[in-house]
Amino acid sequence: MKNVAIVILNYTQYISIKRGIDELKKRGYHIDVYCPVSDKTDGFKEMFDDTRNLLIKNGYNVYSNVKNKKYKVLLEPYPSMLIDAEYKIRYRYGMISAKPNIVYNPYNYLMYDAILCSGKYDSNILSVFTKTHEIPSLKYDNFKKKKHNYGKKVLLYLPTYGECSSIDLLEQELSNLRKQYYVIVKTHHGTSFLKDEKTRVDKLKNNVDEYYDCFKSLQDLLSIADVVLTDNSGAIFEAMYTNTPVAVFCDDINKNKIGDFNTTQYELHKLGILPYTNKKNEIKKILQEALSLNVQEKQKYWSKENFCYSKTPSVDFADLIEQYLNDNIDKTYINFHNILSNNYYDLVRQRDSLKTSLSAKNEELLKINKELERLNNFYYNNYAKLKDYENGKLYKMSTKIYSAIAKVRSQKK
Repeated sequence: MKNVAIVILNYTQYISIKRGIDELKKRGYHIDVYCPVSDKTDGFKEMFDDTRNLLIKNGYNVYSNVKNKKYKVLLEPYPSMLIDAEYKIRYRYGMISAKPNIVYNPYNYLMYDAILCSGKYDSNILSVFTKTHEIPSLKYDNFKKKKHNYGKKVLLYLPTYGECSSIDLLEQELSNLRKQYYVIVKTHHGTSFLKDEKTRVDKLKNNVDEYYDCFKSLQDLLSIADVVLTDNSGAIFEAMYTNTPVAVFCDDINKNKIGDFNTTQYELHKLGILPYTNKKNEIKKILQEALSLNVQEKQKYWSKENFCYSKTPSVDFADLIEQYLNDNIDKTYINFHNILSNNYYDLVRQRDSLKTSLSAKNEELLKINKELERLNNFYYNNYAKLKDYENGKLYKMSTKIYSAIAKVRSQKK
């Protein structure tokens, strides 16, 4: 039963794990790749369909629905498909998350027997959830910086998508930066596919020298980039991993903190490692700061200390997965972690069940409340009509008549 299931939902994830899949296949392991079908109309359907077609074109066994099969190892980027496996491992498709409030929560991690990390920094953080393993980036295998002949320094702009994106804030400023830099932009896969992001694509295309969607190789662009400008995006750490100077422009560099845990980019800024501003007129200043020898050395040193590098990342990846395929791991740890994990998700299911029950009860109460309002309105309206009637001449006259009749009847008795 030495088979492997891998969940891939977009092109970025595919590129991040491709070399590892190919190394496992070369060693003779059976690999099933899963890419689900979506019926959403916001762009996710097109994203999944495009990814699935690419995987099929490249010769992988691709499935949209979960097979009635138990795998030895499951690799997935986050909880997405209920695939049965003896060991579940969370692979990464970025270096370090820039949005801990969205990503770093127990639900996304506790189900996994292991997490693949970019180095000792995130390995230390994520070890609170489960076992962590430091694995070098597969997509930067044999990465080398290249010379270019644009006549200016190349500024690579790598914005994220959604509410954390800086695209809307930088629309005009990008044109101004072209006077000093050759500006290239590569969009997030969310911006490339999601319908809500389409207007942002036009803003970028009209204000930069070169525009690329998510399918352009980030490795190729980083290899020629002199400096990177980004926002609250994981691209910060992609740049640092490749020793490409990087600066950040966004409204709040610590907006994605969780509790007392600050974002990594905020901590790096405090240490003088990562230039940052939320003012458009200071962007040129922070780019120059990032290009300074002092900051470049600081960023290189931090990367060397906190990221994992290797000359054979694909081999390192496959060697680690083989340890799980061959049960060459600490089973006692796995069993004990399963107790914690099962307990947590049981509580989650109980909570969700109570929410559903309370929601149903709330619906009943809303219906009762509406009926009470209807009866109250009926009573109020009819009471008002009755009062109007009682104050009328006809009512007063009839009251006197009935009173007189009653008096006559009483005298007859």
